Amino acid sequence: LLIAQELGDRRGESKVLGNLGVAFKNLGHYTIAIEYQLQRIALTRELLDRQGEGQALNNLGNAYRGLGHYRNATESFQEALHIAREIGDRRAESSALGNLGFICINRGAYEEAIPLLNETLKIDREIGKRRGEASSLSNLAIAYKNLGETERALELYKQALGIYQEIGFRRGEGQGLWNLSLAWIQLNNHSKAIASAKAALK
Repeated sequence: LLIAQELGDRRGESKVLGNLGVAFKNLGHYTIAIEYQLQRIALTRELLDRQGEGQALNNLGNAYRGLGHYRNATESFQEALHIAREIGDRRAESSALGNLGFICINRGAYEEAIPLLNETLKIDREIGKRRGEASSLSNLAIAYKNLGETERALELYKQALGIYQEIGFRRGEGQGLWNLSLAWIQLNNHSKAIASAKAALK
C-alpha cells in the first residue's frame, strides 16, 4: 500500500485497500475491514471504476454481516447488485444475489431467501461458476431445511456435494458431508447420519 501511494498508483492503491479489507475480515477484524473497504469505495468513485466499486461494496457487506449489521450489509449488497447489472458483470451479479440470499437466511427470512438463491443458481450455471453453483445449492438447502422441507434440502445437499467432489474442493466436500449428516438426523436416519459424519471427518 505504501509503495502504491508513493508511486501515485491510484488503481494499485485501490486494489491493495480492498485486499487488506478482505484479509482483516477473514481474521475476524470486521471494523478494520470496513474502514479499508470504505476507503476503497471512495477511491473507486474518484477513478470512476464501477467494477472495483462493486467489488468493494460486496466485501463491505460481508464485513457488516460479520458484525451482525444486516441492514447495512443488505444496503451494500443491493448497491453492488445495481452496479453489476449496470455494467453487465454476471459473476458480480451472482455474488451480490447470493449474499443477499444468505443475509435473508441469517435473518431467518427463509422464504425471502429462496427466489434470490434460485436466481443466483441460474446465473452460476449459465456462466459455469461451479463452486458458486454448489454454494447456491447448499444455501437453498439451508433455507428449505429450516422451512421443514428436509427431503428437498437433502437432495440439494447431495447435488452440492457432487459438485464439490467433482471440482476437488475438499473443504466444501467436508462441509457438504456434515450438512448431509444433519439432514439425515432430522429424517431420523441415524445410520446414514453417522456414515456422513464419519466421511466428513476424513
